[in-house]
Amino acid sequence: MELKSANLERTPSMGFDATTVGAVTIWRGKPDCQAGHDWLLEQLQSLDIAFLKDSQQLSLAIRGNLGESIAFCIGNADKYSSCRCFAANALDPLTGISRSGVDIVWIWFGKSVDNDIAIVQEVKVTGQDKLDYAMKLVQDYDKLFGSQPAETLWNRIRSIKAELKHKVKRVDLAHRLDDLVRDSPSTSPKIRILPTLIHDLASQDPEQRMIVVRETICGGGWRSIAVKAWAIGLSDLDDRLDRLAMGSK
Repeated sequence: MELKSANLERTPSMGFDATTVGAVTIWRGKPDCQAGHDWLLEQLQSLDIAFLKDSQQLSLAIRGNLGESIAFCIGNADKYSSCRCFAANALDPLTGISRSGVDIVWIWFGKSVDNDIAIVQEVKVTGQDKLDYAMKLVQDYDKLFGSQPAETLWNRIRSIKAELKHKVKRVDLAHRLDDLVRDSPSTSPKIRILPTLIHDLASQDPEQRMIVVRETICGGGWRSIAVKAWAIGLSDLDDRLDRLAMGSK
């Protein structure tokens, strides 16, 4: 059960390119990090967000939100362009708060309900040389079927269902979400997950770190076929996040 669409090719003008090894995809600016930065800035401008007016140290919340925006921009220009996207913070990253819940849910409605899938993308951002922080992604996915109802995947799908019914007025699609989530990762074959790390280009071996993240998540009950991982690298990441927040090249 995979995404199938005529629009799954990467956008030719996209400022990033990908190298995939196994289930891990490494994203880099094309042809360089500044080109990736410029492209991201264009994507953020297209969202009509209010950029920060004064230079200031970004809060952890805004840094995290910008990371979610970067992941959204790349996913939306790549194979998830044909999905419906439901994002906690990615579309409005500079509000100063970070809304709780799953970072990004991409939903693919197939020709029939049997072909529907959801891709659950959690995102972490770090400018550190060592990438130990990436292991926090494991905790994010543990929560999806955990004991706290507000943090579960079913609760997030429930809120998306309400949005489809009452905001988008697509009751027909809303009812199709009932079949997406079961009691556990192993009994929810329509769920795919995409742990994503935004990191400095100079950090240590992001590919290996995301392999470990992925293997650890699989060890928690997720089927191997359902788990892919992304690592998105930009040079001078902290400085670039500041500049993106200001709307600056």
